[in-house]
Amino acid sequence: MPDFLSVGQVAKAIGGGARPCDITNLFYKGRLREDLCPILGGRRMVPREYVAQIAAALRRAGKLRGAEVGV
Repeated sequence: MPDFLSVGQVAKAIGGGARPCDITNLFYKGRLREDLCPILGGRRMVPREYVAQIAAALRRAGKLRGAEVGV
């Protein structure tokens, strides 16, 4: 079973000014895969293996400033 993180935990792991609302907006805009990150109990659960892709999407959207992914 994969290790899951919340969107807030993903933002902290990415650093560089990553904000949970920016990550959530990328899901709603269809720029991140919702099928890999289900919503359970009102929280989106992100597999640890998907954090690097989220960081890349945030960079493309201009929402990061040179962050290192710490996960």
